[in-house]
Amino acid sequence: MSWILYGVASPAVFAAVNHLDAHIVNKQVKGPEAMPLYTAIVVFVLSVVAFLAAGLPNLGLSGVVITLSGFILMMAYVFYFRAIAVG
Repeated sequence: MSWILYGVASPAVFAAVNHLDAHIVNKQVKGPEAMPLYTAIVVFVLSVVAFLAAGLPNLGLSGVVITLSGFILMMAYVFYFRAIAVG
């Protein structure tokens, strides 16, 4: 497969996700601050399903780092969804 397809598909998917997020934030959700909570719930449910399917790994310190990075990502989503709600 040609790399041009990947090069064209990436901005197209990015634009589609931005439009979908803007629609959800402006029409479906009460405020942009609630959207990271919905995202966290979906990620949690999918993680539980994945852990049940593959087994719970022993992550140790890397598990703490992964959890903290996920928390920081959720906090960054607050600013992302606020910017979408304004624009």
